[in-house]
Amino acid sequence: MELLAIGEVASRTGVPPSTLRYYDRIGIVPATGRAGGKRRYDGRAVQRLRAVVLCQRAGFTLEEIARLLDGRTPWQRRARQKLVELEGRMDDLRRAIGLLDAALDCGCRKLEACGRAAHLADVAAEASL
Repeated sequence: MELLAIGEVASRTGVPPSTLRYYDRIGIVPATGRAGGKRRYDGRAVQRLRAVVLCQRAGFTLEEIARLLDGRTPWQRRARQKLVELEGRMDDLRRAIGLLDAALDCGCRKLEACGRAAHLADVAAEASL
């Protein structure tokens, strides 16, 4: 099994070495071992790191990610809760996209002056109530 240096893991994942050291320190992505006093990571650690990055992008906190990955507590309940949150965020994003598309199609010089965008914003606000 090939062990990767921290710089190689950083290069492969885009996660800075300082962040990798922090994740190791808090136990969220521990180094697999050490060679010459330097952290080394195996493929499983890299996969775990990629899962951490994806979860962060989805809005999970490091605490939530740790609970999902720790293997001791049932992670499914928290994952289901997060799915509901993400769906809500996606709905908000779709409404924002619709608002901007309408304003761009209208050709107004200012978004705030666009009657079409204002109408769609009112409709979107009512839909979220």
